[in-house]
Amino acid sequence: KVITRVDVEYVSPSASSLTVRTSADQGATYNTGIGVSLMTASNVTQMPAYVYQPARYPMFRVETSGQTGIELHRFHVVMRSGGR
Repeated sequence: KVITRVDVEYVSPSASSLTVRTSADQGATYNTGIGVSLMTASNVTQMPAYVYQPARYPMFRVETSGQTGIELHRFHVVMRSGGR
C-alpha cells in the first residue's frame, strides 16, 4: 500500500500551519514530514498534504506547534495498492 495524500478538514481563526508525518513501520519512527499552511477559515475547509509512503501498514500523524484555536475535523487518506 502507498499513502499518496492526506486531506485535512479544519477550522482556524487565523493563519496556521501543521506537519503531516508518515511511518512505514507502524509508528516506531516517522519521517520529517510535509508542512501544510492553513488559511484562515471560519467554515470547515479542506487542505491537502501530498506525501509518498509505501508500506505494508502505513500510518500518519498530524502535528501542530504552539497554535491555538485550530479545530481538526476529519482526515481523508488517499492510498493505492502496489508501487508507484
